[in-house]
Amino acid sequence: MTIAGGAAVWGMLLMSVHLFCHSPSEMQPAMKMRLLRSPARVRLQQVCHDGQLLMSGHRAQPLLSLRHTYLPKKVLQRLQESLLFRWPLLDAAELADGYNAISVDMNMQGWPRLQAACLQHGSRDAMHPSSRPCLDGEAPLSELHDLGQRLRAPWANAWSLNIVYAQPTDVKRAGQTGPQDPHIDNLRLQDGDHACSVASTETSVLYLQVPEDMQGGELTVAGSDMDPEEHVQPETNLLVRFRGNATHRVEEFMSQSQRISITLEQYDLPLEVSRFVPEYQFRRLQY
Repeated sequence: MTIAGGAAVWGMLLMSVHLFCHSPSEMQPAMKMRLLRSPARVRLQQVCHDGQLLMSGHRAQPLLSLRHTYLPKKVLQRLQESLLFRWPLLDAAELADGYNAISVDMNMQGWPRLQAACLQHGSRDAMHPSSRPCLDGEAPLSELHDLGQRLRAPWANAWSLNIVYAQPTDVKRAGQTGPQDPHIDNLRLQDGDHACSVASTETSVLYLQVPEDMQGGELTVAGSDMDPEEHVQPETNLLVRFRGNATHRVEEFMSQSQRISITLEQYDLPLEVSRFVPEYQFRRLQY
């Protein structure tokens, strides 16, 4: 590599790091133009070390906000009917002890695919986008798409949409050694054999079904010196929004019924980093 070429790549790297450390509004216009017009394509390893967690664009927002009775009653009933009763996305036989989730990671192009998707029961690896109506035995995901559109922020360019099920048993969930230990929501980026993760800019949680007999189960969002720790008691149709880079956890709880929530992680990524986000990636998770 020539000295000039090396300097160009190093300059691109510095600008990419700058993007993760500051909001876009804090950048000088010339820096944004140089990044967008540069003919060089940044490789992921130039932006992050393997396994590193990056911070996405910071936005001025409170640590946490709540909206009780978020969805109109008829919209909530239609969503529950579609995802839980008429088309249960996870059969009871598929539920592992602990948490079970259906997850879709996507960029802008993924939304139309989600809207047209049909999930085949018994299939554990894919949603099947199609121009035809869903057949018997297939679950349409248009209601999930519509909820995502309702929550979607105009500044975001990457998303992770998840339906999280807690297996209905009377055992405790999550505790200090469980799957919901303190963590930061993040999206995995892949470039060949190199991978790292980027923290969510904003996370929304809608509680779709909360058992009446549930004991415990608070959502705890860690604050800072300026923002004290917040505790949220889940209830059906409660929407919680919190800063994506905030550490949070679910306290242990007990119940005889499922607790089901839908989360939307939203990401504000620089152009050269957003291209590493999958267009549409479906996963079933058990943990």
